[in-house]
Amino acid sequence: EGLRSHLAFDISDDIIAENRGTFTLEVQDGRGNVSRSSSTKAPTIRATINGLAMLYTGYMAPALMRSAGFIEGDDAVIQRAAGIFAGTTPWMTDMY
Repeated sequence: EGLRSHLAFDISDDIIAENRGTFTLEVQDGRGNVSRSSSTKAPTIRATINGLAMLYTGYMAPALMRSAGFIEGDDAVIQRAAGIFAGTTPWMTDMY
């Protein structure tokens, strides 16, 4: 709530060509808007589509993802991503 930020993603996907490219995420007041961009001056995270999915779902913290090789970016962009994608680790009960 109250966060205002932006971040660019340079995404690679070996299977679906439409997923490849540079995208910009604008976040304001709890809402995000993603748009395709040809070039950007925004802080950029480089990732495969799998790395993006892990980041988006909160599976791992961005700093841990970078150290494991799932995403790339400098310290400032990793900290920005941590603010945008802050939350708890996903979980599910196994009572079926």
